[in-house]
Amino acid sequence: SGPNAYSVYMRAVQEKGANSSIVSELQSRVRGTLEAKSQEVFRTYYQESETGQMSWEEIVRLQDWLNQIQHSPESMAFLEYARGMNEMSKHNYRFAQQSLESALRLKPNWPLALNGLGRAYFNLHDFSQAEHYYLLASAADPSWKFPYSNLGNLYRDALGNFQEAEKQFQKAISLDPSRSSFHFNLATLYFTRGKQYWPQACSEFRQSLDTSSAKSLTPTEASLASQRMKKSCQGI
Repeated sequence: SGPNAYSVYMRAVQEKGANSSIVSELQSRVRGTLEAKSQEVFRTYYQESETGQMSWEEIVRLQDWLNQIQHSPESMAFLEYARGMNEMSKHNYRFAQQSLESALRLKPNWPLALNGLGRAYFNLHDFSQAEHYYLLASAADPSWKFPYSNLGNLYRDALGNFQEAEKQFQKAISLDPSRSSFHFNLATLYFTRGKQYWPQACSEFRQSLDTSSAKSLTPTEASLASQRMKKSCQGI
């Protein structure tokens, strides 16, 4: 409860001026902490698609403060990305798209921004643009797993290209076999294609519920995986 460091800083800027000695001292003291936290948050998000204990609204404040100190195109790109993801979390997909496009202009060919734009366009039901940006993201970093998983969902749920969906899910799994959500996505594809694919669905649902990797499933996904595993594994 009470004021946080960011609000104290902004009050100092408003009351004393951006070039005042107290603002300069605050910037000097906090810069290292902000830089370390920003790097940690974005590294974790790139690797795990999770932001830890911070919300995107908090990350926006962090990046805004850091951008006021650094004044660099990359710092501004991180701020625009955080703004875009904050809008995404609120289902304001058009605003998310605009912020993510700004981030991409500041940091061209950035996989995070490319993948984020794919997600924004997917939610706007512009599936050709979603595919375009997911493919650009996977080309920008072929070793990054999430664009392949997103492509799989796009081909399965929106474009009805089940062979391509299977290919993309398997690519994501090859890059991170321990991630439950990837196995769940592939299992869902097999399950919905019909009983002839249920042996594969059974295997993938089992892997998705493995305790060593189940942390990436939501409670709803875990419950659905359990129900569908029992059904698809009958008679095997």
